[in-house]
Amino acid sequence: MSSSGFELPLRLLLAFRMIIDELHAEKIVRLTPRGADALTRSARIFGTLRARWAAELGEDRLQALEADLRTMTPANPWRLDTPGWFGNL
Repeated sequence: MSSSGFELPLRLLLAFRMIIDELHAEKIVRLTPRGADALTRSARIFGTLRARWAAELGEDRLQALEADLRTMTPANPWRLDTPGWFGNL
């Protein structure tokens, strides 16, 4: 089962975020129009990057990696404060 291009980098970020969350307190943020635009653009870029990874690794290996990351991260990774967290990098 092929996933959307953005899932792999977001799952990798989520795995990293889970570790960081244990060290830092959360804060509430709001998604702005500029942030929404950045997320739209990043979805296109992530699709391109995923296609490149699939070409290099093979679709089967990439799908296995994505499945492993799904096992290691929460089932519902889409937190409302994630866009704000990107801004703190």
